[in-house]
Amino acid sequence: MAADIANKPVGTLPPAFDSWAELKAAYRLLEGPEVTFERIVAPHWQNTRQACGRPGQYLMIEDTTSLDFSRRRNVQGLGPIGDGGGTWLYVHSTLAVRVEGWTASHEPTVAVVGLLGQQCWVRPPEPKEGRETRRERGQRLEEVSKDEFRDIAHQIGLTDKHLAP
Repeated sequence: MAADIANKPVGTLPPAFDSWAELKAAYRLLEGPEVTFERIVAPHWQNTRQACGRPGQYLMIEDTTSLDFSRRRNVQGLGPIGDGGGTWLYVHSTLAVRVEGWTASHEPTVAVVGLLGQQCWVRPPEPKEGRETRRERGQRLEEVSKDEFRDIAHQIGLTDKHLAP
């Protein structure tokens, strides 16, 4: 199964398999309670962390991406977006790259080491009492973003003393 998915890593599962029986077996395996996102990615994250422990300069590139599930009303555990009419999931990823050298214009040439950590989260709903001002909402969402950064930092072994206030 891993080889089939690795040969066609983009898209959905059906194109990765030659037969309905193989696809059904993959779905059965992935639906098992012991198969979780964390257990699947943990070996990769561990290998990436070990590689970043070798001498050299590394850059940790972070990005938060929003995934729109507004057309899939039956998906549970998503958060509101905009006026609450849509549903989204946010994914915050940290990619580790090793600096291989520097150009004459002081730009790094890099090699991708791997994904260092990843968090999925939903935006908390607006408070029930009254409407938030734009400033209050911005402050609330900024706190959520700081928490996600802190969670990734803890995932890779940093403590709060390593982080700026």
